[in-house]
Amino acid sequence: MPVVRACFGRRVQDFVHWLTAHADITDAVTGDSSSERIQELLHDSAPDINSEYWPMVRRLVALGRTSTALELLKRHTVVGEMEAVEAGLVLMRPGLKAQLDLINFLDVVIRRQPRMAPSANRDTTARAFSSVPDFTATRAHWLNVVQEYVTEGAYEAARAASERTVEGARSVLAVLLGQPAALRAATHNWLELAAAEIVHRQGGCVEAANQLGAVLTECQAACRRDDEESALLAMLAELLEALTDMDISGVVSVMNSFGLVQSWLMLHSLELMAAYPGSAVGGGSASRNTEILTERLAVSGCDQMEYFRLAWAESLLPGCLGGGWQLALQYLAWCPQHGEAAAEALLEALPVNSCDVRSLEKALVACRRLGLGSTAAVLCRVAGADALSRGYLGSGLQWMVRAADPRRTATVLEMLEGMVADSLAARLNKYQAGPLDLPGGGELQALLDWLPGAGQAGGGEAPPSVPGGGRGVGTFLVDVLKLSRAMGQLAAARDSNAQPDDAAVLNSLSAGHDALMSMVRGRTPPRRLFVALVFYALPLLEATAAGGRLFSLADVQQLLDWMGECESRVGAASAGEGTVLSDPDASRCARSVQLALVRAMARAHTLQEESNGAATGDSVGSGRGIVYAADGG
Repeated sequence: MPVVRACFGRRVQDFVHWLTAHADITDAVTGDSSSERIQELLHDSAPDINSEYWPMVRRLVALGRTSTALELLKRHTVVGEMEAVEAGLVLMRPGLKAQLDLINFLDVVIRRQPRMAPSANRDTTARAFSSVPDFTATRAHWLNVVQEYVTEGAYEAARAASERTVEGARSVLAVLLGQPAALRAATHNWLELAAAEIVHRQGGCVEAANQLGAVLTECQAACRRDDEESALLAMLAELLEALTDMDISGVVSVMNSFGLVQSWLMLHSLELMAAYPGSAVGGGSASRNTEILTERLAVSGCDQMEYFRLAWAESLLPGCLGGGWQLALQYLAWCPQHGEAAAEALLEALPVNSCDVRSLEKALVACRRLGLGSTAAVLCRVAGADALSRGYLGSGLQWMVRAADPRRTATVLEMLEGMVADSLAARLNKYQAGPLDLPGGGELQALLDWLPGAGQAGGGEAPPSVPGGGRGVGTFLVDVLKLSRAMGQLAAARDSNAQPDDAAVLNSLSAGHDALMSMVRGRTPPRRLFVALVFYALPLLEATAAGGRLFSLADVQQLLDWMGECESRVGAASAGEGTVLSDPDASRCARSVQLALVRAMARAHTLQEESNGAATGDSVGSGRGIVYAADGG
């Protein structure tokens, strides 16, 4: 327990670290939402325009949360704008360099701020000292640098470009200088003010528990207000007073009087025994207590400590809907016997919204960090089921693949295959190029940036292949979506009256050809879709752009071979066999496909002979080439 070591081990920086490490918990209990606001600012494209940006940076600096404050500074728009200027993408605007110099100065002084070292878990972005004299000397020099910068008003050059940036930076500099009014303005309660006092004013002067107690008392008096403070802060005031007075019975009494903390006390009792001076966990009565707490219980199949942790996690369940599930997960991950199963049950019971991707990703990160791999799979599966219930097949497929669930993945792929079949059937008798009318087409097209084998890896979590029996269907789906995209681009080029040899036309034809031939070579489409698929691709087969050389003789031969394999289906078109071929005009469409392939074969032969003739002419003379071409004609 860091807060216990802070009082008993004379390392008050542990108190600051404890407050930082438990920021999410204190936020949840006090009703603050700073953690969520920090994430929103970090994901904002221009966070410094937000009115909460500079107050948040100032607060983080005050609390000694150096790394998070630096991350927010990096998100200031002038940083990205200067990168664009250096890349030659935009012109330098007046005042940009002055603003960047100000941001860079803040970055340097925050990064180089001296701090007394905690007993463990140092912030790697902070300069930590274990020697008080060394710390004092370094801090005096550092304060002099900051004070000179403020006195000289070097930041005024940026004021004309952005008043908000200058005033925000000044408020941060005031915190770094330890100005009392600035510290009070930057913090939200006496607990935060105490941490700010230790980081920015008291420095290495607070070494003993009674000195920490004096700082806490002063901060409580400075922040005393008429409105009633939260129950957590009231409890912490009593708890810290007992700790700084070295009153162990008082600590236990405070925790027993606060219902939620009573359970917490039980589950951390082993650590408290180890942290108490003179406990000598390795021997004596303390050792016997430790043995009792770690004995396996026949009734539960776990030791007493895990039983307490499970009970504590259960007590958090009423608050899980408001975000308490993350805290519950942390304690369940600490339960070697039953924790993983309990975590899976917890996530299965939570209402999951697949549209809230950000929250789901946070939950998955938490599961991976805590080593709850199977729990993460359960969460992905629940999210997939939710997406499917909303009609989002593309999103549902992504979640099922991430869940490594072969059976459900194959089921979703079959559903998508059925949608593709219906869309192809709807385009029978439509000779013009155009995209497939797939339900949720935009969402399905997004799969091209995610599905394995689609050429990109936008999903980060996508495995190298679709698991289970859906591998062939998954490849077919990728190629169909690519073909649909290419046909849509070809239609757009046609509607814009683009010339046959226009780059957009040629690129669309090439992409469509590659997608179709990938399906042909892999034989991934169901045979019943041969007619509808090739009929849909007729604008590619009949294209005259680039001299009609889109399909080579080998390409056409592969198409004919595939047609032969599917001949029974094609021949049965009039009998109405198959989902797609049941269309009344399917027989006529099948004949159109056969004729198109015959024409493509003839054209490919002609072009190959012309190519051979040209090659022969090049080898023996231009006159021979002309005669060969004439004979061939």
